[in-house]
Amino acid sequence: MKNKKLLLAGLLLIALNLRAPFTSVAPLLEGIAATFSLSATQAGLLITLPLLAFAAVSPFAAGVASKWGIERTLFIA
Repeated sequence: MKNKKLLLAGLLLIALNLRAPFTSVAPLLEGIAATFSLSATQAGLLITLPLLAFAAVSPFAAGVASKWGIERTLFIA
């Protein structure tokens, strides 16, 4: 029972941590684009990068979790 609570707490902390790339860049995008002289396309790609990273890694998540166990996989993540 204790392990399940720790696993749930770990999942929630990871979920909170992964929200930052999606929520923090958009309000700052205009300033980032101006500072680094980014075009609108480049600025849009900057917002898309976390989503592309999730899309690239997600197909392997189940295999890694079954091989190493969900606790160890979450720790590595």
